[in-house]
Amino acid sequence: MSYASRARLADDVPFRDRCTACCQEQALIFVNDGRADISALARQIIVSNSYAAGLIELVALAPNFKDVTDQTTIADGDILAAVQANWPTYAGVMFPPSEPVG
Repeated sequence: MSYASRARLADDVPFRDRCTACCQEQALIFVNDGRADISALARQIIVSNSYAAGLIELVALAPNFKDVTDQTTIADGDILAAVQANWPTYAGVMFPPSEPVG
């Protein structure tokens, strides 16, 4: 997949809307996760969709979205898989564990 097609997919409003809906759904599941970063991201997405934006950028990079020119060809299950696969990485970056003092 070219960088140009990945960028177009990440900017596609219906694709972003679908990904946001998926992120919201997953946030309701991950909010009770025992890992601090995973649940912190979930809480933030529940409060504000703006926290899903970076995750959606990563979802657009999913390796199985090969040169997509029409986002409707991407199945909801593929979006779900990409959100779930990228959630821990994005959560770890956004909400890193605090460093021990001293």
